Amino acid sequence: MDIRAMPVEDKYILYRPLLKLAFVGNRSMARLVLGLADGRAETVDELPVDVRDYLGGIGFLEPDPEPPRPRDRQYSPTNAVILSTNRCNLRCEYCYAGAGDDSPQQVSPELACQAIDLAHQNSVEQGRRNFRLTFHGGGEPTLAWETLEKAVRHARAKELPCRITIVSNGVLSERQVTWIVQNLDSITISMDGGPETQDRQRPLASGKGSSDTVLRTVSLLDEYGYDYGIRLTALSPW
Repeated sequence: MDIRAMPVEDKYILYRPLLKLAFVGNRSMARLVLGLADGRAETVDELPVDVRDYLGGIGFLEPDPEPPRPRDRQYSPTNAVILSTNRCNLRCEYCYAGAGDDSPQQVSPELACQAIDLAHQNSVEQGRRNFRLTFHGGGEPTLAWETLEKAVRHARAKELPCRITIVSNGVLSERQVTWIVQNLDSITISMDGGPETQDRQRPLASGKGSSDTVLRTVSLLDEYGYDYGIRLTALSPW
């Protein structure tokens, strides 16, 4: 059995990735179920009855399924996802990235255009009517503004139309918002809630709150009637 455990304070997230099942248990439960994976428990029958009944009831003791067969066709992406930079102007309390503090990096316009060329060519060969370009990353893509502008201009000049989207933390100037509205098809803003929550979880690099700037960005998008979405990170109390 492929069984994994992720500690969260005094509890564990116990999961079977191949079964797409997970639950939260205490240290004793983690010890018991991990014992099934590494041989410390001889058989499922040796588990305490209540534990066995619970795990069996949720399907946690089912055998692993057969691994998926490898794809026959060659990988030919039609969506270029540009991770523009690892730099960021926020210091979100849960972020896994280092905001480029140790080794700031940025994708060059030339490399971004090569990725666009590949996605476009694959789309032409597959007979598609369009292709896609997305700006994302472990940093804030608008901090690589030159790459963003040149890549978008390059994509718009292609034979096929391109749907261009971006994921941003929303710390943007009015000029940047206007450019995005005029040149991109949609934007997803990462914002965790009202001012108190946003400022606590997603402060600026200076330590000040970011909510005023992000809410101003959202208001500008509303004024333009622009297509945008909001993604949030909800932190568990445990």
